[in-house]
Amino acid sequence: MARVVAPSGAGIAASYQGVQSGGLQVDTFFIGDDGALYVAWVLGTGTWNRPVGISRPNIALPGARVAVGWRGGIPLAVYPGAEAGTDAVYYTSQVNVFFIGTDGALYVASVIGLGTWNEPVRISPPNIAPPGGSVAIGYQTSRQLDVFFFDNNGVLNVAWASTSGISAQDWNGPVGISPRNTAPPGARFATGGQGSNQLVVVYFGNNGALHISWVVGRGTWQDPVGISPPDIAPPGAGVSTAIQTRNQLNVFFIGKNGALNVAWVAGGGTWQGPVGISLPNIAPPGGNVISAPQTSNQLDAFFIGNNGALHVSWVVGGGMWQGPVGISPPDIAPPGAPLAWIFQTNTQLDVFVNGRERWVFWTGPNKWESFALAS
Repeated sequence: MARVVAPSGAGIAASYQGVQSGGLQVDTFFIGDDGALYVAWVLGTGTWNRPVGISRPNIALPGARVAVGWRGGIPLAVYPGAEAGTDAVYYTSQVNVFFIGTDGALYVASVIGLGTWNEPVRISPPNIAPPGGSVAIGYQTSRQLDVFFFDNNGVLNVAWASTSGISAQDWNGPVGISPRNTAPPGARFATGGQGSNQLVVVYFGNNGALHISWVVGRGTWQDPVGISPPDIAPPGAGVSTAIQTRNQLNVFFIGKNGALNVAWVAGGGTWQGPVGISLPNIAPPGGNVISAPQTSNQLDAFFIGNNGALHVSWVVGGGMWQGPVGISPPDIAPPGAPLAWIFQTNTQLDVFVNGRERWVFWTGPNKWESFALAS
């Protein structure tokens, strides 16, 4: 069997696909060196399967960013505190993987349940965005899935479809929801829920300030607002969002001084920070960050540091941030590389990165463990 190779530092995403007799199926996705979309998967706590191509070659740039969303049901999720402090499992009938193709169009690949993957189809005009640019999803309401990207004019765009449908013909847009030159074309960004019915998109604008765009329910998108001083991070820097407590939304990023930073807001209040929660020069300015709940009371933030090791910082409840500490050998991936996370079981948090090998890290009994996935 030929070895499947992805560029070191390639984009990566993870999702649930369904349940079999062997347990819950977890998938990871990336664009390989041949420009094809690949999926690797595991059932329960079993052995990971080798990646399989689910598109033609050269549909995307090698290592392009990918994002995952769900339609045809409620998003499938397994993690502590998913529903009022309890572990939860939700069913979904269709998994969707999004990326910007070599022709500059937004694409979606899909699968229903545990069936056969459908070849990616274009859901935007060509030449709308930089090939391989960042994409991310958000649920504007429980009935609407949104997909976002920054187009060739630096405008934040959104495409949307009903979560009750499964047809690729159901997609609307994309339409611009920000002024021109808001951020670099293809810029990185993140989405998050602020309060019970407000979806926010957070990103670094061309002035290096942290910005948010937002919508309440099915209302009108609001123009971007800066929520930090300018020039604190590179334009288009990596960002991540997570809920620290039931009412507090956090945003994480690596600032211009190479320190991990956090900004936060409680409910519909005023944004606070950002403040540094690490020493300077620990990671590349603007490097990628992800954040995930390790338990119902502990929030973690992860990044690849300047030494090429995976690092984690963490906080318990509303306490003080701890770390960061390295939880891998050095030089496993390029500093600032993209990461993804998912709960493989309701007590096992996995973190993925494409380095010279494809790595998975997971929480063992009171420690982090790791191994390189088969290619």
